[in-house]
Amino acid sequence: MLEYALVGTKGGTIEIIDIGSDTCIDVVEAHGGSVRSIATIPDGDGFVTGSEDHEVKFWEYQCTQQPDQHSKPLMVSHIRTMQMNDDVQVVAVSLDAKYIAAAVLDYTVKVFFMDSFKFFLSLYGHKLPVLCMDISSDGALLVTGSANKNLKIWGLDFGDCHKSIFAHGDSVMYWDADRTSFNP
Repeated sequence: MLEYALVGTKGGTIEIIDIGSDTCIDVVEAHGGSVRSIATIPDGDGFVTGSEDHEVKFWEYQCTQQPDQHSKPLMVSHIRTMQMNDDVQVVAVSLDAKYIAAAVLDYTVKVFFMDSFKFFLSLYGHKLPVLCMDISSDGALLVTGSANKNLKIWGLDFGDCHKSIFAHGDSVMYWDADRTSFNP
């Protein structure tokens, strides 16, 4: 079984790394600015990137086998783009692929229906940019971590802030929940 890693770069490219051979097998020109975030789509068929070029891009995996090769190298193709009003700091996709959330530089998180890009909610309340976030396994809650040292737990039914937690002495850079237990 082949395993790959995706690396978003400051130059706006996505590097596809073959973990088994420790080699970069492809470099894809993805964005016009730094790739700030990569989130997998739960069905395993692709991923989403967010960039400082104000775009959220959707990608799908493709494996192509060359006649002289035994394995199928991974390739990616861009399928859709969602334009945002500011730099995209981080993206998250709900497990049921119903929602896509994008944290933008204006300190808000915009939530859209993933199939139509129809706007659903705007979450605001941080005083500095949101740097990390995750959506609960049932799609009911979203947790954000910010440069203002806070975690916020939001309801995705009405966009209300359920709880604000002063979490750290510095910016909250990463938040990850075990999606099997992160349930209300």
